[in-house]
Amino acid sequence: MNRQVHAAVVLALLGSVAGAEEVRSQNALPTEEAGSQKMDLNIDAPLLARALIQLTEQTGLRLIFPAADHVAELPAQRLSGTYTPQAALDQLLKGSGLQYEFIDSHTVAIRAIKAEPAKSKRVANASESNMLAVPSVQLAQADQGGASSGSSAQEQPSPEQSARLEEVVVTASRRRQTLEEVPYSITAVSAEQIANSGVTDISSLTHQVPGLSMVNVSAAQAVATFPIIRGLNASAGGAIGHTLNQPPVGTYIGNSPVLGYFQLDDIQRVEVLRGPQGTLYGAGALGGALRIIPNSPQLGQFQANIEAGGGNVSHSSDESYTTRAMVNVPIGDTLAFRASGKYAYEPGYIDIYGLVKRTGSLLTGAPVLADPTDPVNSPAVYSGKRDYNDQNTFTGRASLRWQPISAFNAEASFLFSNLNGFGGPSDNPDYKGGLYPGDPRITFPTGGEYKEFGSIVAPYERRTALSSLDLSYDMGFATLSSTSSYLNTSGANISSTTYGILALPGFLPYYAGTPTNPRYLGMSEFPDSEHTFSQEVRLVSNTSADNLFDYTVGLYYENQGLDGHWLIAQPGSPERSIAQGCTGRSSVAQPFRTAW
Repeated sequence: MNRQVHAAVVLALLGSVAGAEEVRSQNALPTEEAGSQKMDLNIDAPLLARALIQLTEQTGLRLIFPAADHVAELPAQRLSGTYTPQAALDQLLKGSGLQYEFIDSHTVAIRAIKAEPAKSKRVANASESNMLAVPSVQLAQADQGGASSGSSAQEQPSPEQSARLEEVVVTASRRRQTLEEVPYSITAVSAEQIANSGVTDISSLTHQVPGLSMVNVSAAQAVATFPIIRGLNASAGGAIGHTLNQPPVGTYIGNSPVLGYFQLDDIQRVEVLRGPQGTLYGAGALGGALRIIPNSPQLGQFQANIEAGGGNVSHSSDESYTTRAMVNVPIGDTLAFRASGKYAYEPGYIDIYGLVKRTGSLLTGAPVLADPTDPVNSPAVYSGKRDYNDQNTFTGRASLRWQPISAFNAEASFLFSNLNGFGGPSDNPDYKGGLYPGDPRITFPTGGEYKEFGSIVAPYERRTALSSLDLSYDMGFATLSSTSSYLNTSGANISSTTYGILALPGFLPYYAGTPTNPRYLGMSEFPDSEHTFSQEVRLVSNTSADNLFDYTVGLYYENQGLDGHWLIAQPGSPERSIAQGCTGRSSVAQPFRTAW
């Protein structure tokens, strides 16, 4: 069973080039070589943006093209037959006001034709770029490498098709730089792009960023699963109980490391850095770093908004809804306060069967007897529940900014997230139904898509709190910064392995005894908590044309405490043994505890 999210991927904002006469990069292949191979193509998308995406899917090319309102709405010519990539681009872009050029054998940049062609030279900075960037873009990607000369099969753009610039500035290297100035692969995703693509958290962000992946076993395993970049991973995450592994990707809110679960709300952008980032981000950045840049309080501006939304979820009888609010309040000329919050309810869409009615807690409560007069052989009481895997989340953030002079800035912030829900996005379409091995008097229905089997509804919860203080002072030749943060996250989930274990040959007598306990239950709870204090001090040179080199110097201190447990219980089994006449010692309703 798969829940699919459909979103177009559009890449933009590569370093610009001046014109068709520009000198080719030594590493770039000539356009004729890169686009001369003939291929069978079938491009039937009615709009140009989608047609270009189809071209990438069918040719293996990587296209970097502008995203503007008129580009998204431009019609596309349908192609069917044998074409070289160059010929296909000629046809698709004819009359669009766009031109293309091969950057290397697999990458093509598409740009607007300038009204006045520039002379043969490279553009010095991004502010002179002719790339288009507007809200419809899904991603903004920067890659390093020279640009080759351009091929043009287009006409002059109309005034309505004039390019308008949106420079993307990032701070991944601890200094403000445009994307093309960063000396490694980085993706910057703006808040507008996140909103347009329906991204709500890090897990859904992976659908929008190339090379970023994450095992999605629901938010119940928020600290057992983590983002992975380019497949680099040395930790066995993605499984119940793996809560204390070292993540391969460092996740930050601003400059503060963070774990746990939270929604992406009231943020400025997300920066995804590919490749080892140990120099600037330390341990836990083997595969890269993911930086979530929140909006800071704005001095001298009052801002506020309230939003509410809802929707239908396939295979669910309930509706989803979201509410969010934000307020920015200036306090004099040097102080500002900002607060935001988001609550989201996601209804369940999976029906569960085989729930065992019990008394007491889900971990230790004994099963209710269908025949109270027979405590040894009585079956349990079974039921089902529709749409059981719902989830509630709240994320709020408050921050206070003080800027008495232009060279000094201080910002204190507090983030809080609360999560609770049941189950996860899993079903059992292959189960044929039939007699339950633990009690042949019970017959289970046939499985199917959006159908699951479990003895409990598998609840989970998590709370995350992050407090931070950022200070910075511009000394002219360099900026001195300090980040102090304290993170506390704790959570727990309860699961049952009863049906999975008893369905395996040979396991039934080992776990359920001989004669078989018809009400056998195997329960597990995984509580965990983590608290981390970190302090970082950085001295970053201010970039200048007069500098022989730029530098970053820093000190980092971290004190981390981790606590994890695995609680195991077999509720009802001790009571049944006593009813059978067992006189030995028993631990009725007392779970077995392991810790690490």
